[in-house]
Amino acid sequence: MRVERLLGITIVLLGRRRVPVRELAERFSVSCRTIHRDLDALSMAGIPVVTVRGSGGGVEIMEGYRLSSTLFNQDELLSSIVALEGLGKALDSGSITSALEKIKGLLSREEQESIEKGRSLFLDISPWFSSKIEEHMLSQIREAISKSLLISFRYMNNKGQESTRRVEPMSLVFKGYTWYLYGYCLLRDDYRFFKLSRMDELEITLESFMRREKELEKRRVENSIDWQEKLERIVMKISSKVRARAVDIFGRKAIKFIPDGTGLVEVFWPLDEWVYSTILSFGADIIVIEPESLKDEIKKRLISSLNRYT
Repeated sequence: MRVERLLGITIVLLGRRRVPVRELAERFSVSCRTIHRDLDALSMAGIPVVTVRGSGGGVEIMEGYRLSSTLFNQDELLSSIVALEGLGKALDSGSITSALEKIKGLLSREEQESIEKGRSLFLDISPWFSSKIEEHMLSQIREAISKSLLISFRYMNNKGQESTRRVEPMSLVFKGYTWYLYGYCLLRDDYRFFKLSRMDELEITLESFMRREKELEKRRVENSIDWQEKLERIVMKISSKVRARAVDIFGRKAIKFIPDGTGLVEVFWPLDEWVYSTILSFGADIIVIEPESLKDEIKKRLISSLNRYT
């Protein structure tokens, strides 16, 4: 959201004497032109932004200026606080804590109490069962990203095959209740997403790298984050006993419920190990209707499992 970026730029400028526009653009993953528009917006809002040209130039806020909470309305301040609190619960970051304290410091005690009383939104992206290993991994990857250092790790793909990867880490992405590393994989010579849960033996190397072209990175994030495999149309029938769990996994809009309580599920997923195990986890309360290849695979796995008990 733009308001979070405007607030972030302001906090950066308040904390430093002078910052190059290009550095702000890289920090907030936008173009220099967008940063200039944001700076114009801050100036129009009454924040004295000064541009210094030439060697050692950049942008700064006039010395002695203190940010006024009147720049943001209550909803905008609450959105910023909620977003930072949610990130803070998942990432052990001093900078997030510091930013949150600065934002709350803009408010009087009465204003803080008013926001808390009227709060209608909470955000917690931390897992139900916290993993210290994953927390440490997140911290290591963030360090490697900030220092532009290559990382290496063992990775297990969807087929259960393991390989050693050397990656230029670009970003951490949280999507679908899962943390991913987005970076340039030297083994595949292309951008890739890696699930943190499938990574092991993570090491930060002493080898530095130059971050690659930003627009390509942005395009690949937008186009590749969901799946890097071919999607198949899958139709299934579920029993009434697993309605709630089916909604959790497939989504309410993917299910058409029938008066007898059963439901027809239609999703577009890749045919991989996760899909097979998810369907099998429903036991006798799910039937695959199509495609035929998936029906055959589920049958084969059920027969194999049954044979283990005979």
